[in-house]
Order: sequence, then C-alpha cells, then structure tokens
Amino acid sequence: MAPFDRPTSVPRPSPGFDPARASIGPIEQLVLSFVDGRASVADLAAASGLEEPDVSSVLAKLASLGALEAVDAPPEGPPASAPRDPGSRDAAWEPALLEEPGDLDAATRRLVLDLFHAVEELDHYELLGLARDAGRKEIKAAYYALAARLHTDRYFE
Repeated sequence: MAPFDRPTSVPRPSPGFDPARASIGPIEQLVLSFVDGRASVADLAAASGLEEPDVSSVLAKLASLGALEAVDAPPEGPPASAPRDPGSRDAAWEPALLEEPGDLDAATRRLVLDLFHAVEELDHYELLGLARDAGRKEIKAAYYALAARLHTDRYFE
C-alpha cells in the first residue's frame, strides 16, 4: 500500500522544497497549499474539493518530486487548512465566525474568511495559488478548481 492510499494518512511538506522551481500543475499546487503535516488525506480531499483517490495520486506525485514525506500520526491540534498565500496572513476575522451554524465545513469557512479579508491585497496569481509565470491552461484550471470549490450553488440545499 502506498503511503497516501489511506484516508488517515498524513503528508508533511519536505523541508527545502521550492514549489516555484518544481514542475507541478495547478491541481498539485492546490493540494500542496493545504498540506501542513496535520491534515489527513480525507481532510485534504474535503478542503480541496477533490475525491480522495485523486488526492492520493496527487500526493504520490508530490512525494516522488520530493515535496512531501509521510507522517505516521498527525501532531495534536486542528489542521491549518487554509492556502499558504492568503492563509499565511494574520487572521483579520473573529475566530468565533468558524463556530456559526452553516453548511460550510471548517476548512472551507476558514478559506472563505481568509480570502474575503485578503482579496484586496492579492493579485490573481496569489488568489489562485499560482506562480507568476503560470500559463493560460494552468490559470484556467486553477480558476475552475477554486470556483468549483467555492461556488454558492455547491452549498445550496
């Protein structure tokens, strides 16, 4: 069994890996942006909007490039599942907003809040988690992946 085939498997970023120098696409960049050494494959699937088998194959590719290591057990504490660019900023919103009732899981709610409060500071490359030299196809794929994840119709009951 590959290291990321189980939903409970936890990937950890490899120290020194530079995604800007790696040949990875927007889907790999999206998944990598959620890897924090605490989130499991199931957490990453929920956060990215991808299916678990797809996340597992993306993680396997990232591991083969030296971007990830497998962790036996996640450290204590909740996963920090916001993307690195907007999520790395100090939270400009009240943590109590994560506890309000609604249809969004905590990771998606955190992402929405981070993006909402950082949107005026981000350019479209940062918003989509792309390198500045990204091509049209990468931009389009990242846009559609983010739109599919955050579109309001996805949460309509």
